[in-house]
Amino acid sequence: MMLGIGPGPMVDVSHEPARIVNIPRIAELSDDENHDIALMCEQLRRVADRNRERFVFYNAEQAFVNMGMAIPPEFEKYASVLGWNATAVDALARRIQLDGFALPGAVDRWQDLDPQFRRTGFYQQHKMCVQSMLIYGVAFMGAVKSPDGVQVQAYSARDATGLWDTARPGRLRVGLAVQQWGHFGAQSVTVFYPGQIIQLDRPTLGANWEVRRYQHLPGRVTFHPFRFLPQLDKPWGQSRITRPMMTYTRSGARTFLRGEMNGEVYGYPQLYGVNTPPDVAEQFKSGMARFFALDYERDEDGAPVEGAPESKIGQVQIGSQQPHMEQLRMTAMMFAAESQLSPDKLGVIHDNPSSADAIDRADGELNDLADEAGRDLSIPTVDLVHDLWLMDRNSTRLPEELEALATDLRDPAMTTRYSQRMALASLVNAGAVIPGEVVTYEAAGYSRTTATRLAEAYRIAERRKAQQAIAEQALAARQHPQVAPLIAARKAGDEV
Repeated sequence: MMLGIGPGPMVDVSHEPARIVNIPRIAELSDDENHDIALMCEQLRRVADRNRERFVFYNAEQAFVNMGMAIPPEFEKYASVLGWNATAVDALARRIQLDGFALPGAVDRWQDLDPQFRRTGFYQQHKMCVQSMLIYGVAFMGAVKSPDGVQVQAYSARDATGLWDTARPGRLRVGLAVQQWGHFGAQSVTVFYPGQIIQLDRPTLGANWEVRRYQHLPGRVTFHPFRFLPQLDKPWGQSRITRPMMTYTRSGARTFLRGEMNGEVYGYPQLYGVNTPPDVAEQFKSGMARFFALDYERDEDGAPVEGAPESKIGQVQIGSQQPHMEQLRMTAMMFAAESQLSPDKLGVIHDNPSSADAIDRADGELNDLADEAGRDLSIPTVDLVHDLWLMDRNSTRLPEELEALATDLRDPAMTTRYSQRMALASLVNAGAVIPGEVVTYEAAGYSRTTATRLAEAYRIAERRKAQQAIAEQALAARQHPQVAPLIAARKAGDEV
């Protein structure tokens, strides 16, 4: 089996239990290597249930939790699922967009590895890594060099882990990634060491692990953790899907179902009859309503006995849906506060909609969070690009200027295109920005391709203007009173 990073596990995980990695001691590995692998397998086992919980909440596959008081068990199958958690993750992920890289003092973006980025799907992998990081708190990106070229792959925290390098904070001493899962557990595993990659494979459960070693970049672990808001007590980061958010989601689902049940009764009136014989009650039944008949004892002729109440038809009094809607709105507001989202994004509609200032304030908190997360992601992203450059160039040393490479992240504020371009136009008029340059059009919100085309069109137009100005100057000179006779004499062949 050749070394290579595959497209990731292809097993349907929507209804499977938490994934467990169990690699026993392997004779072909050293004691230290076996010890490292055992520690990493234990780390994956310890967080497997928690990661699966986040997975099902993000995909809205969580089980309905009934308190057993107001909702009969037979109605649980009608419970609605809420996509609030996916909204919280995706709204933040869309604000963390990597547009490219830049070197200090350079006007244009750094493009040395653009062909490799396109071939390996680097930006797409990075985007998926950021989304997975927000779901679980940490995600990983690894790079290897195989006979097919450099490969890049993102991994979720359900498939990968590592051990910290105490001498280099935020970086790994060794990493482990499951490349393929079987019905019996991990089937293919890659272990990343400095200067070496160990590939472990087993075809079936109970088979011996096959060990292959490959030389890699000396002194570098090409496996990097992407962490969301790491803390001293939580060095692996923390999930965007917090426990309060999961609690509010469960509460919202119960409230929604209670509202559905009340709506069924509210929409189809329930009628009742007092002192109503069965044959008469049958006439009041319809496909859109129920009829409850209460009859009294009758004599042998079918007439009500003496003292029976007067026959009448009435409607069962039902409660309003308003309390359920108010509770659902309150739950959504609490979820919005916990997730830094505006209530509008959760479908909460007020009689008085949120003002522009209120929306800006909510978005401002989310943008600040995106800025902080982007700064944390810059270091592992640049480290990964350094790995790719070294592997692509078959080098072991980075050039000094490449050490200063920086990420170019999109502005998370997501200002409107109109306001963005009007602000840039003001800078151009003030002379603070050079018109017609690629970087100027990119700052206006245009894509790299469009910015390049616009800059080239601007240069062509400027050349045409310059040529037109020269032609006009030449024509004016030919028509000058002192120059015109000289030109006419030269045409006639006279000496000037």
